[in-house]
Amino acid sequence: MQVNKSVYTRPCESFLPSIPYSVTLCVCLSSPSHGSDTITRMSDDRGAGLEAVVILLLILTIVSTSLRCYSMGVILRRFYIEDWLAMVCLV
Repeated sequence: MQVNKSVYTRPCESFLPSIPYSVTLCVCLSSPSHGSDTITRMSDDRGAGLEAVVILLLILTIVSTSLRCYSMGVILRRFYIEDWLAMVCLV
């Protein structure tokens, strides 16, 4: 993938007049220097990190929904439709 670098090297007139586009916006748009297989290897290496983030968010969701159901059902003795919907969405 070839990137026209002349478009991205002019300064950004709207909010940062002294910083060129190549520094602020197009760092990720430049083509890889080691060929197209670099992109494939980079995406393969992110699997463990993605799995860790998904597990962390799942745990936080389960804990927060459980605390909500406990506080609304046991402590306050009122369990409305939004609480049932939270449980359904969790499943």
